[in-house]
Amino acid sequence: MPSDRLDLRVVARFLDALVGPDGAGRPLSRSRLQLAARVNYDIYRTYEAALAQRGLLTLDGEPATATITARGLEVRQRLLRLLADVLGSGSL
Repeated sequence: MPSDRLDLRVVARFLDALVGPDGAGRPLSRSRLQLAARVNYDIYRTYEAALAQRGLLTLDGEPATATITARGLEVRQRLLRLLADVLGSGSL
C-alpha cells in the first residue's frame, strides 16, 4: 500500500492508541502499538513510516518507542470528529 493512500480508520487507531485515558500522549513500544492498531507487521511498518514522516508520531530510544506529537493530537481530534460524523459513532 503506498503511504499516500492511508486508511483513515487505521490512522485514527494508531493515534488513539498513543493517547492515555487522561487525553495526554503516552509512549508505546512498537509491538504494543502494532497490537493496538490491529494490523499485521508489514502494514504496521508502512503506517509507522508514513505517520512519522508526516510529523504525527516520533520514534525514540532503543528499542524504539512511539510517541504522539502535538500535531498528532490535533489530527486525532479532527479524525475522531470526522469519523463520528461520517460513520455515526466515535468507535474505531
